[in-house]
Amino acid sequence: MYNFFRFPRFRELEEPLSILELVNTDTLNLRLAGLLWLIMEQRSSVIVAARPGFAGKTTTLNVLLDFLPPNVNQVYLQGDYENFSFTEGAVPADTYMVAEEFNTYMNYIWGDTAITAFNLLPKGYGMGGTIHCGTPREVVYLFHHYLGLSLDLISHIDAVVTIRVDWEQRYGYEPLRQIDSVSLLVPAEEAISLHMLAVRPPEKKEIQFAGSDRIREAFTSKYDVTYDDIEHEISVREKYLEQLMIDLRLSHRDVREAVLEFYNSSAT
Repeated sequence: MYNFFRFPRFRELEEPLSILELVNTDTLNLRLAGLLWLIMEQRSSVIVAARPGFAGKTTTLNVLLDFLPPNVNQVYLQGDYENFSFTEGAVPADTYMVAEEFNTYMNYIWGDTAITAFNLLPKGYGMGGTIHCGTPREVVYLFHHYLGLSLDLISHIDAVVTIRVDWEQRYGYEPLRQIDSVSLLVPAEEAISLHMLAVRPPEKKEIQFAGSDRIREAFTSKYDVTYDDIEHEISVREKYLEQLMIDLRLSHRDVREAVLEFYNSSAT
């Protein structure tokens, strides 16, 4: 781990955190960051879930958004006040909706607003959001049974990332927050198949990854893309992020600029 600085309290920060600052707090490791980058490179719709409040759901969502391709425009949904006027003239494949939180509380995203947003997904829009759930199955259950969405519609969410909070272990003044699992939601016959790509077993500190064949199969099923060597693709992004850490390019601005440089160099 690269301990270049003491990580300050989440809520004291004005500038958004970066994926590398989360690596420095043991929220995830560089290999998982490389896998998440590859997922978001597909302009994936993603839900970040955790049961307790102050688990870092929004922080994690924001760092994932940094991995979106440069042509993607982010639109933040405004709860009950959202009129979806942004769809007028928008290019669905280039438009990504951001829901701060799916919740009935306050002016978060639920009811008609959430249903309308989900119905835009089959048209090509992307979406990222957070929710209070502990597992991917709970995420599917809540959207299906409480919001009334069909499983087919829910399957347009591509990935679910869950977070574990350990109140006994602390990093500075904060409890230890760690990404607990990463899974892809793949439509099946009248169901949703959960492809678990990474999971942190309760008795182990380190997150465990599915085999290369399993990860490649999940990507092929979900995105209809085939990587001859998916481990190489993950490794390229992992090493790129590692070099940023060595170069002390750790801030949100630094990482986002570096990601854009990566995409531009790949395009040329």
